[in-house]
Amino acid sequence: LVVAAVLTSVAVARAIGSPQALQETSASSTSPPAEYDARFGRRPDIYLVVLDAYSRSDHLREIYDFDNSEFERNLQDFGFQIPRRARANYTATFLALTAMLNWNYLDVVVPKLPRRSANRKDVYALLEDNLTARELQALGYKFVFFRSMFPPLSRNRLADRQIPDRLSGEFERYFLSLTVLTPIGFGVCSAVRCFEDAWSVSPEGSAATKEQFGAIARVASDSTPDFIFAHILLPHEPFRLDADCVPIQPVWPKDFEEEEERTIRRLYADQVECTNRLVLEMVRQILENSDVDPIILIQSDHGYGRLPRGEISEYGSTDSARIHERLSLFAAYRFPGDQPRLPWPTDR
Repeated sequence: LVVAAVLTSVAVARAIGSPQALQETSASSTSPPAEYDARFGRRPDIYLVVLDAYSRSDHLREIYDFDNSEFERNLQDFGFQIPRRARANYTATFLALTAMLNWNYLDVVVPKLPRRSANRKDVYALLEDNLTARELQALGYKFVFFRSMFPPLSRNRLADRQIPDRLSGEFERYFLSLTVLTPIGFGVCSAVRCFEDAWSVSPEGSAATKEQFGAIARVASDSTPDFIFAHILLPHEPFRLDADCVPIQPVWPKDFEEEEERTIRRLYADQVECTNRLVLEMVRQILENSDVDPIILIQSDHGYGRLPRGEISEYGSTDSARIHERLSLFAAYRFPGDQPRLPWPTDR
């Protein structure tokens, strides 16, 4: 199943009210959502926050010796439900999010795409012009898009509002460091062996990344229901924040040899812990700032997997345990009022 698509579908249904309410309002109005608002109150904002490369809690415990139970309990105290066996449909961000936002697998969404095609154009187009945003806009939602440092999500022309207005200052420097400079640097350094302990990234990027969480919490401020989408490059490498969210010299994994991998496991666990702190504060602020109890969907696009440059070159030659971790994902969902029963285990 496409986990997030199911949850987004549920969110849409809950956002516009019961089928009975819609049936009653549609008889007297050509705009059921507006009529619903007038009769039952404003629909809730919907937050979809994607944390990049956040592995599922069982993998955090087994691979990184990291206990995520306190974070999960805190989320449950806020009213979240947490699926225990959530899995990604694809191992790459652009594939996983395109499927998620369009509510189906890519062989259905992009049926003419040849197998093993390197052409990403059609997939990127549907990542931007996606079914979730279209459906919610048709229901009267304003689409608020947080621009990501991940190139395919650096803008969305369908959005009613993009935050920031443009990638500039801290965002632009960090964005460039992850797009243009990083591949060139990896190529050059592979040839001349210039790697030391880290790959240089502007430290301002850490502040910009942390600020995204606060900016998300400040969105809900008007009478129009919003669909807020944000993709955040945490806990994704480079490792640039310690467990207390203090910036460190950014570290890029190189080849995941045994000695380096021990260091990377520690750095990844620290960045997960920092991410947890930022998520909990974001949720607290969202709930505090919301006049109408919101829908909040938090999940990763895929797990980490400890893959060089985050890529699986050949499935047959890649450790199956790493692929299994890559396909695991963290997820937590919160709905207003009485929580719907999710169709998968949330208690183990």
